[in-house]
Amino acid sequence: MKILKQSTAKSILVGPFLDSTTLAPMTSITVTGIDLDIYKNSVTATNLTITASGGVNDMAHVVNGYYSLELTTGNVDTLGEFIVTANVSGALPLRQDYTVLPANVADSLISTDKLQVDLVETTLTVSEPGGPPNWSSTVIQALSWMLAKSLNKMTSTGTTETLRNSADDATIATASHSDDGTTFTRNIWS
Repeated sequence: MKILKQSTAKSILVGPFLDSTTLAPMTSITVTGIDLDIYKNSVTATNLTITASGGVNDMAHVVNGYYSLELTTGNVDTLGEFIVTANVSGALPLRQDYTVLPANVADSLISTDKLQVDLVETTLTVSEPGGPPNWSSTVIQALSWMLAKSLNKMTSTGTTETLRNSADDATIATASHSDDGTTFTRNIWS
């Protein structure tokens, strides 16, 4: 994926322009004769007026049929898909695809900048469970259960484990268990 930073002027490399008959690189195109369009997140083309120098969208040959194209901040002001197409007499048609990203995202991907993220603070209320969670329980219900098992009084007899509430005046859940001398088995909490 080729990345462009939103609303940031940049020169991009366009090409190679290849002769439609010989496939040889075209190194001496008159750039003002190039029909160059950009597409921003749509099928609607915006035609750029190409200049050799001193204009808004300058274009010049670099090497082997590749040309530099100056893009303005206005050319890359829309986030998302960005397509460059170019047609010139005697050359194969050209298309290049880019993605325009917010400045912080682009900088974090292609430089040493860190991606800025915003976290939303959420207050959660965890209350003592009335019984064990099941597979359709919420995360909060499961967390409440784990907290109760780690904070509350638990008793165990020869056949039953009991989880008491925090006031120790009621039972939250019980689970039967057995031990045959080889295997200890605790059954499901209920």
